[in-house]
Amino acid sequence: MRLGLLSVKELNTIVRADGLVEPDSLMDALLYHTDNLAVDLTAAKFHPRVGRFEHALIPWDGEPGAPYATCPGIFHYLGSGAGKRRAYANPCPSEVLVFSSGMHDDRPGHESNLHSLGAFVANELGSLFTSDAEESWIAVSLKGGRQIIPTHYTLGYHEIGNDLFAPRHWELQGSPDGMKWSSLIRHGKSQGKNKPDTSLNEDCRAWTWPVPYNNQKPFGHFRILQTGPTSNHRHLLSCSGFELYGRLLTPHVDPSKASAAEAEA
Repeated sequence: MRLGLLSVKELNTIVRADGLVEPDSLMDALLYHTDNLAVDLTAAKFHPRVGRFEHALIPWDGEPGAPYATCPGIFHYLGSGAGKRRAYANPCPSEVLVFSSGMHDDRPGHESNLHSLGAFVANELGSLFTSDAEESWIAVSLKGGRQIIPTHYTLGYHEIGNDLFAPRHWELQGSPDGMKWSSLIRHGKSQGKNKPDTSLNEDCRAWTWPVPYNNQKPFGHFRILQTGPTSNHRHLLSCSGFELYGRLLTPHVDPSKASAAEAEA
């Protein structure tokens, strides 16, 4: 049987019902459905390019609620040179850009805003919160045409003074263009119930959730959209330490073409 000719849904049905599919045959079929892009499922870091993209597989292998820095993800990988093993630096703004619906200080380009926005993807929890408005959001866009197929994500929050503005109702969303958004995972009110998600609290400042398999698709833009009040009944979105795990796709650049472009410049 040519498994590569079957749809992903049909493959899933056969594997679940049979369990006797040869690993090599299954891998061939999976590669067929990823446009012949080779993915080393045992690799934890960058590996060679086959096809249009270079791949880096950065899996989640920690425990929910574990300290944020104990399981570096894709943003940490980008901040560490994306396989070039340089000293870590916040990937914003060199590798990613962060935006929000409105900061607590709304002066455009204000230094405190620019510094705070970087905390969203830093490898430590920092102080970052939006203005107190319903449906507040914070978004991150990857530069250079990169995309991420997420399998897990981490979100943390930082207390503001003595107040706890822990998120209770929110969504993780993905977008191919930064305009049209798809919900990847819902929490609290967004699940169709009014029961808040209390994973984040004064004893647990960061948590990691799996992204449902059906939503594990490539996106270049991600955002946290708050859909209800925080733990103290406000609408400002207070979060940081956002991290994604899964597969990072980087468009391949032909070295000869890159050298020619640099020479013309």
